Order: sequence, then structure tokens, then C-alpha cells
Amino acid sequence: LVLCYERGLLPPSHLGNAVGLVAARAAHLPRRLVRAGFALHQNLLEVSPTATIAALFDRRRARGYKRDADPWQTRAALVEQLTDLEFAPVSRLAREDALSNDHCFDSLIAAYTAYLWARDEWTMPEAGTPFSDDGWIWAPPARR
Repeated sequence: LVLCYERGLLPPSHLGNAVGLVAARAAHLPRRLVRAGFALHQNLLEVSPTATIAALFDRRRARGYKRDADPWQTRAALVEQLTDLEFAPVSRLAREDALSNDHCFDSLIAAYTAYLWARDEWTMPEAGTPFSDDGWIWAPPARR
């Protein structure tokens, strides 16, 4: 909800009929991953690729990277501006795959968000902050 109100991104109700399924899956995954040694907000993050793009660039591009007239071109321009992001010469995730597929691109941006989280040592908001008890979706601080 912080992303919706403070950053002006679409609220979850705009996801259509899938919102219940997505929420159920999102609640289920952390419980399953605990058994594999993952702990939420330590080595397991919930991120929003759209919020990351909005924070690093602007809201127009956050809306357009999936539905512009040529989303490939929009995604390519975004990746070009992430100067610390590189693709390995031989990789299972090729640049072209990430640019041509919504899901691959979202995965790339989610991983980049996790990289920023680790590099910049982001911290949880103080206890009692609105929405801090209901889970936290990580995104870079909004540009000023």
C-alpha cells in the first residue's frame, strides 16, 4: 500500500481477478522457503520491479516497460542506463531474452533490486511505521 499511496503506483485491485491467487502464493512461498534456510528480510526479499523502475527512473517508464508501443526498446533503454548491470558473455539469461519477455525482464529487475538492497544495506522501517507489520515490499528509495 505504501507503493500505491506514497509512490503513485497502481493499487493491487488493478490486478484483476488474480489478486487472491497472487496473495495466496505470496503468503505460501516464505513459509516453504524457511525450510530451505531462507528468512524474510535477511536472504529472502519481496520486491516490486515496477516500483524499482519508478524509483530509479520515473512512473511513466514504470508503466511503459510492459505496454509501450515497443516495450523492447523501452526495456533496452532502461538496461542501458543501469551502468552497473552487465550480462555475462555466456549466460543462461541472455540480454535479448530479458528484453523480449515480460517475466524475464521482471526477474532481472527483481534481482537488480536485491543487488541494490545488499550493496546499499537497506534497513527495515522502524517498528510501528504504517504497513511495517503487514510485510514489506523492497524498492529503492524514491528519487528526490
